[in-house]
Amino acid sequence: MSVHRKFWHYKYILLFISGLIGFISVVCIIIYVMIDVERKYISADATPLSMSLALMKENTCSRYSPEFNIDNIPDNTHFICLNVHDLNIDYDHGGGCVLATGASVQSVNAGALLDYRGPCPKSAPHSYRFRLEAKTEYNFVVGLSEMTLACCDNILE
Repeated sequence: MSVHRKFWHYKYILLFISGLIGFISVVCIIIYVMIDVERKYISADATPLSMSLALMKENTCSRYSPEFNIDNIPDNTHFICLNVHDLNIDYDHGGGCVLATGASVQSVNAGALLDYRGPCPKSAPHSYRFRLEAKTEYNFVVGLSEMTLACCDNILE
């Protein structure tokens, strides 16, 4: 029996191992990219955005996001993102992103944010930070606005 015939299966084992290493490398790259997307790259000269937003009863204690308007949107904006945070109990209410229209002024329809969980304090009014970001296609923040609203005694009654 020749040496070549005795060790032919090692070639397949090495081929399998190299394929497995390649697969693991691709999975690691995908995980890195997913983690990297969560990072916020804020431009030093981010444009101050102007935002108007009013909470209605249907936007509280529900997943139905409020309508809001944005002005002064930078030209290179691809996404408009809004996040809601309860400042009293340090709780993230989520929010979401919508595609930018390319105009410097944009309205976002009520219910458009898929990860929104409306303010719903169990007792006294809480303060909520609404953070608006204009992002490029690479998740770079080029526009920014924040407003704090007290909620919800006047709405839930």
